[in-house]
Amino acid sequence: MGQYFRSDKRIFQPGQVIRTAGHFIEMHPDAGKRTEELLEAARPEHKPKRGRSLMLFESEEEARKFCARMSGGHLYSVEATDAKTQHRGDMALVNHIAALVEAGTDVPAHLPTDYWNGVATPEPIIEVLLESAVVEADLNYTQEERDAFIRALYQIKPKPYAVIDDDDDWPLFVAGPAD
Repeated sequence: MGQYFRSDKRIFQPGQVIRTAGHFIEMHPDAGKRTEELLEAARPEHKPKRGRSLMLFESEEEARKFCARMSGGHLYSVEATDAKTQHRGDMALVNHIAALVEAGTDVPAHLPTDYWNGVATPEPIIEVLLESAVVEADLNYTQEERDAFIRALYQIKPKPYAVIDDDDDWPLFVAGPAD
């Protein structure tokens, strides 16, 4: 049992049990589907199928990064209800595999195996696969917070805007210094 974080488009209340929606793989673009096929082909028999698992983050920061890229996503803190973790892997490996597939580059056979063996990259994004978890709290990730997080993450400086024509109904804004 432990505390984890979940980014999800579904709306949950504290105390509610979360399970996978079951359509994780179908929602991927082709490169994502191919990535999941490679992971499934390397999956040891005793490990859970990714498409049937609830995927949680160990790190709130990594969950926020993921949620910030998801339109309409909600961020939850959750408590694991399973007696044991079914799998703990590095999502950075999954992302690397996906990038290779997207680029049309051969994926080294050890990468999917490394994922299932729990090998961590130098900057791991640890995901935990479970059957279910109980919502502790909705972390109320507003669009403004999401935008600020993305700007900070990618070091994007906000552009100042100036009102150049204000006719009371429709002010006209333009990018540039507000002189």
